[in-house]
Amino acid sequence: MDTKESGALRVALYIRVSTGEQAQSGYSIPDQERTLLDHAKREGWHVVETIVDNGWSGATDDRPGLRRIYELAEAGQIDAVLATKRDRFFRHRLYRLLIDRDMEEHGVRLVSLTDTGNRIGDGVQDDYADWEREQIRERTRLGKLQKARQGKVIGGHNRAAGYDWVRDANGKTVGYAVNEPEMGVVRRIFSEIGSGTSGVCAMKEKLDAERVPTPGRGMAWSRPTIRRVILDDLYKPHSVDELRELGVSETVLNTLDAGTFYGVYRYEGIPVPVPDAGILPEMVEAARNRVLSNRATRGSRADNRVWEISGGILRCAECGRSMQTLAVPSHDGTRTYHYYRCAGTTNGRADHCTMKKNVRAEAIEEEVYAAVSRLMDDKEYVLRKSREHFEYKRKEISRPGPDAASLAARLSGIERRWLKWQEAYEAGAISVADLKGHRAKLNHEGEAVAREMERIRNRDVELEKLDEAEREMRERIEATENNLEDMTPEKRRGLYQDLRIRVKVGGDKKPRISGFFPIGTIESDRNTAYVITSPEPLVAESISKKGTSPSRVAYIIRGR
Repeated sequence: MDTKESGALRVALYIRVSTGEQAQSGYSIPDQERTLLDHAKREGWHVVETIVDNGWSGATDDRPGLRRIYELAEAGQIDAVLATKRDRFFRHRLYRLLIDRDMEEHGVRLVSLTDTGNRIGDGVQDDYADWEREQIRERTRLGKLQKARQGKVIGGHNRAAGYDWVRDANGKTVGYAVNEPEMGVVRRIFSEIGSGTSGVCAMKEKLDAERVPTPGRGMAWSRPTIRRVILDDLYKPHSVDELRELGVSETVLNTLDAGTFYGVYRYEGIPVPVPDAGILPEMVEAARNRVLSNRATRGSRADNRVWEISGGILRCAECGRSMQTLAVPSHDGTRTYHYYRCAGTTNGRADHCTMKKNVRAEAIEEEVYAAVSRLMDDKEYVLRKSREHFEYKRKEISRPGPDAASLAARLSGIERRWLKWQEAYEAGAISVADLKGHRAKLNHEGEAVAREMERIRNRDVELEKLDEAEREMRERIEATENNLEDMTPEKRRGLYQDLRIRVKVGGDKKPRISGFFPIGTIESDRNTAYVITSPEPLVAESISKKGTSPSRVAYIIRGR
């Protein structure tokens, strides 16, 4: 006989247990199911289905079990849903109110063994569950912060390219370990972009064409993914002293090898040392500067003026975005004021930058002009660093490796190994899944060998391109006279790009000027001094710039 006609209440039993509750008595799935079945039997209710959300938080409304409740309600198969406690449904009062309203449309009620039957009493329980959810979230956050301070990687995110999870005996994430096949792809990205062999777009096209697996779940590589890899401190080598400067605790540093380099993973700003990716510091910096220079090939010509540090040279010290140009006419219309402002304060961005101040264009451009002009006074130093830079690139392209014959032999060996795995599959010794796994591994090895053969074939062409690039840069540097005064704004901007100039400015409007090649690092402090830090001392230690405003600025050059 139909249970609805007999008057028996048709119920679905709902069981939810979060990851942290699974082992707790009274919260486990068997405990909840036994309690609900006993109650339904005493009440004479008919159990239509038992629905379980295993490992799901009560703070989310997108759970498989909740979707099943909606399906049963819409099909008219249940009259009620029974749980042990009200917070099994939700730990968020708004979500509870919304689902109650939806269920009313289908004549279904959500009931629990802790219901008071009083609207105020039940509301108090829902408020308490909501408050408890916030407390749990805060305790969880504090626990993760403490874990990060102990030098452990926090789980709950997609693992980084080139790394595998390291888990403790309880299966909890505690660190990263290098995944060599994947890290080989990461090293290739840094090498090709850093040496100028490929740009970000070309790199994406190559990886997709070669069907190199992506680090995430995507079927294809993306330009943002490659940019994030290049700019992530995971892949930049840090010494123990550098980790100390970043704020890694002494307790964690004492567990590290002082002669080893480490990458840096961050959780809410807390640095956590991870195994080194095996990428040279120079290559990391070269790749980063190329990525940051991608959009800096053309400067702005707004308001019929050349904005010398636009297009990516000038960036916000708060959020790292490029600074936009802004022309503001005076009240009487007789003149125009020119400013730079952070792009993060405009265009309706949700993540607005805190840098709200506009920076006078003429003033900050003069600061950059003065610093670089002083650097160019020592042209021999700049040319020497230029030679060193291109020599490093030549060594990278000409690095020793196996000859073509040995590479061809390796390819033959890979093919022989594949034939053996095929024979093992045909003989029933391995499964089709194992066969696919071996095929993927051998494909990866074969692609690496093929890339090395391609590098050897193209080596002479790449070296010729490098020679031409060096000649062009040397000519531009030699063409500059004692300073930049005789250069047009366009040529000055081109020189800034050659020198990989980066200028950061924050709310204090003081420019922090830095560069990678070939000048070392420049730091400026408005109204006091420019400090140009180079790998070794330069000839002059202190020179006052003549004929340049502000004349009060002293220029100090020192070695590390």
